[in-house]
Amino acid sequence: MKSFIVASSTFLFLIWAFLQGIQYDTIDYKQSESTNIVQMHAQQARQEGLFTESMKKEMIEKIKERTQLEDSSIEVVELTSTQKCRKDTFSENDQITYNVRILIDNVTIGLSLLGILPEDNQYWHTIKGSVSSEKVCE
Repeated sequence: MKSFIVASSTFLFLIWAFLQGIQYDTIDYKQSESTNIVQMHAQQARQEGLFTESMKKEMIEKIKERTQLEDSSIEVVELTSTQKCRKDTFSENDQITYNVRILIDNVTIGLSLLGILPEDNQYWHTIKGSVSSEKVCE
């Protein structure tokens, strides 16, 4: 009987470890896809000189589509919405900045069985950066 209990608990732990590995892959996919989408739109904003409202909407829709996240899980903290132009000299004020956060939940599976709240099993993944404008001033 003792061997059966040890074998059963070992089997359950191995199943949990396998499923946790799948969860980590899912989290990595969500992070990398959302980062790629935001950076792709940052390159479009670089050519336009700013993030347009249509670019913002398209970026959010693509993130939702590829990562299966809800609207409440995507937070646009900052996008440059004023025109920035390229000049002969570098200036921090001419940078197009972006700051987008996505909510990653269910980081570790099975924690609700241990009484850990879902709010303690999530975090915000931040995609933040800046690019220089390529739009020429007239």
